[in-house]
Amino acid sequence: MSEKQLDLFESIEKASQKTDNTELSGVITLSKKLVEQSKIVEDLTSALKEETKKLNKIQFEDLPELMNEIDMVSTEIEVDGKVFKLSKSEKFYASVTRERKPFVIKWLRDNNHTGLIKNEIVAQVGKGKDNVAADVCAYIENAGLDVTREENIHTGSFKALVKDDIEKGKDVPLDELGVSRVIQASLKEVT
Repeated sequence: MSEKQLDLFESIEKASQKTDNTELSGVITLSKKLVEQSKIVEDLTSALKEETKKLNKIQFEDLPELMNEIDMVSTEIEVDGKVFKLSKSEKFYASVTRERKPFVIKWLRDNNHTGLIKNEIVAQVGKGKDNVAADVCAYIENAGLDVTREENIHTGSFKALVKDDIEKGKDVPLDELGVSRVIQASLKEVT
């Protein structure tokens, strides 16, 4: 046996002598508590997901549908002695995925919204400079150099533009653009 192996065995033996039953018992006890606490957190996380589904069904489906049926936009209600304003509003959610980005950029260009396209060519070109970015890329390519152009869209600005276009009565291909339109009921405590 080599000297290193003997040193290793001596270290293991010394460590095992230091660990008495009390320390080992503490490790076992805390390990059991860890398992129990993990189970509690797992159960609560699962319950939270279920309750969130129920909340979303009421907030985004049941209550807005009922308010639509009776042609209600907002009202005040009392719950447990507190007054709340119940209102219905339209919300838009946008997700410009890598797969959708070329379509969204084409749509923005076709609809004269190039101001939302942010171009980057090594250095950031910025919003609203679509033509400048194209000219710089062409110039660089004509000089025989490689160029990489990155086009991006700020989701919040894009969502606001889509909402504005819809409010103006324009035809907007929501599905193709990755935009969801939902009606949401919300409560706010009246002070």
